[in-house]
Amino acid sequence: MLEDPVLRRALDAVHHLTDPEPPWLGVLEGACGLIGGESATFIMVDAGGQMLSAQQWNVDPEAERVYREHYVQQDIITPKALGAAPGTWLDTAEFFNAGDLSGNAYYADYMLRYGMRQMLSYQIEDGPHRRGGLTLQRSRPLQRTRSHLDSERVRHFTHALQSALARRREYAEGWLATAESAFEAFGEAMLLVNATGTVQHVSAHAAELLSHRSALRVHQGRLWHPAARARDALAATLARASAPGSAPTRLLMPADRDSLACGLQFTKAQAHLRVANEPLLLVRLHLPDRVQPLDAELLRGAFGLTPAEARVLVALVQGQTLKQHAAAQAVSINTVRTQLAALMDKMGCQRQIDLVRMALSVA
Repeated sequence: MLEDPVLRRALDAVHHLTDPEPPWLGVLEGACGLIGGESATFIMVDAGGQMLSAQQWNVDPEAERVYREHYVQQDIITPKALGAAPGTWLDTAEFFNAGDLSGNAYYADYMLRYGMRQMLSYQIEDGPHRRGGLTLQRSRPLQRTRSHLDSERVRHFTHALQSALARRREYAEGWLATAESAFEAFGEAMLLVNATGTVQHVSAHAAELLSHRSALRVHQGRLWHPAARARDALAATLARASAPGSAPTRLLMPADRDSLACGLQFTKAQAHLRVANEPLLLVRLHLPDRVQPLDAELLRGAFGLTPAEARVLVALVQGQTLKQHAAAQAVSINTVRTQLAALMDKMGCQRQIDLVRMALSVA
């Protein structure tokens, strides 16, 4: 069977899925040649249905843009894929009759518009945090689809695909276990999250901190803080840390009435921890005794302050008077008083001592 050149090319691409940067375009092209399709995609979405990554082979760029902007949540494969075990093939021609499809907006307005009369989707991952599948698009429905998908050639390909991804997951799990041990030796915890803050992996120590001690929480699968300004700062930091070429980024999450502040440091996760090109961040989590010394830039992120307001807050913590700070910054006392008023408003405080206490809660 390996003398079959089409199968051999497809398997060669699959075997390289254990590489740091997996060659999904080669896998998609190989699947099209082996199974039959004019184009193919590999898409991963999070638990909320938001797209994490998309690899496309021979897909019209306009079709890709329209799908991302308008049709991700309307994909007719998605309801059938929910709960489908990895290794399952889904076929639109099998699930929907002509009447169903003609009245479906996704089929009529998207699939037909881009020449996709049939989609064959192979389920690759269906976990609590993300799911993904490889989908082939055809302009003409394949005859005897199920027997074709169950053929020895196709099963050889899908078995190799599952085996390669299992080896990739095994490496990631081993790496994370080693990293957890290293972090815990320093009294720290770690998380693996995507660019929206959806938690992909949480160490046992991190789970304990987020459940009982830190004001930061995991809510509906995502990092969450009870303060709106803190949530905004977290979202902005996640986006910044996920951007191409970004450096490691720090953020302080303020305390609330019942829980402690915590410090976070975000850095890009190594490629082997990803399945495709989805942005993943490794997060170091530490409580106050491990947080870096008071820093104006970190206070900006924690409370949504301007640089000048953060400097005023640091000065108050250090015991300076407003007059002393104005002289040190070469600005008028009225300017500093205006900045103090803004601090009071943003941090919800009535007295300077309350400002100092809040700043120290994240120091």
